[in-house]
Amino acid sequence: MGEGKWNRRAGYFLNNVAFRRQFLPDHPIPTELSLYRGNCVIHAHTLLQQGECIWRQPQARASHAPPNGLWHFYWRFLLIGHDDYWQQRLLGKPSQRPRVQDHQGWRGKLKIFGQRLRRMISHDPKHRLFLPLGLPIALVAVLLILVAYQVTALKPHYLLKAYERVLTKQESKHSNSDRARPAWRDRAADQQG
Repeated sequence: MGEGKWNRRAGYFLNNVAFRRQFLPDHPIPTELSLYRGNCVIHAHTLLQQGECIWRQPQARASHAPPNGLWHFYWRFLLIGHDDYWQQRLLGKPSQRPRVQDHQGWRGKLKIFGQRLRRMISHDPKHRLFLPLGLPIALVAVLLILVAYQVTALKPHYLLKAYERVLTKQESKHSNSDRARPAWRDRAADQQG
C-alpha cells in the first residue's frame, strides 16, 4: 500500500477520524450497543452498507497512551475481547460460541501485527533489541483478549458488569466527579434513576 495515496478502507478508529459537520447528524454513531468501545466498527459497517466511502488519509496519525499500570492493561485487553465478541454478533457473523480456531479475525490481526512489526523495525532497526521484552507482553495481551472472548461467549454481559463494579469501587475511593464516562455508563446511570 503506497503511503502517499488515499485509499478506501473497510473501517476507521474514533481516535483518528474526521467527518464533515452534517455527516454525523445524518449518520450517527450507534451508542445503544453492548460494547465498551468499538462502536466505530459497527458504524463503519453500516456506512459501507449504505454505499458510503471511508477514505484513509496516509499522513493521518494517532498516538495511543500506554496502559496506566497492570489494572489498566488487564482491563483494556479483556474489554477488547468482549467487544470482539459483540462486534461479530452485531455484524451477523456466524457461530455464537466460536472456538479459538474459528475466530476468523485472528489471522487478519496477526497479519497486521506482522506488517506493523516489520515497518517499525525497518524504520528503526534498534527496535529489534526490545523485541524479546515486548513479545511476552503482546502474548499476554492476546491471551487476555482470547479469554475475554470466550467468557463473553458463555456469559455475554459478565465482563462489562464486572468492569462497572470495579470502576464504581475505584471511583468511590477517589471521588472524581468531573472524569469523563463512556456512553454506556451514562445510560446505566440514567436507567437507575
